[in-house]
Amino acid sequence: AHVAIDAIIRSLKGNVRFGVTIIVYIFSLAFFAMLLVVGIQFTMYNMGQLSPAMRLPMSMIYAALPVGGFLSRLFTTGEIIKYVKGGATQ
Repeated sequence: AHVAIDAIIRSLKGNVRFGVTIIVYIFSLAFFAMLLVVGIQFTMYNMGQLSPAMRLPMSMIYAALPVGGFLSRLFTTGEIIKYVKGGATQ
């Protein structure tokens, strides 16, 4: 959690706090979706390139982008579910 954003959210009350938190989660999901899609495109684009030292496909290295985007979306979705159900400690 970013300190400045967390401080702003904690200063809000009731439904406003809930709404702002959900909006932050939605923006996070959108960013991670973009990371996933662009990461897949970037990985596919670099499939033919080999790393200079180890001669491994660079797509193996760039695959961290879509994998990270996917895992971040999973984590954020779980956090949204936990928050909506009231399990989040805020």
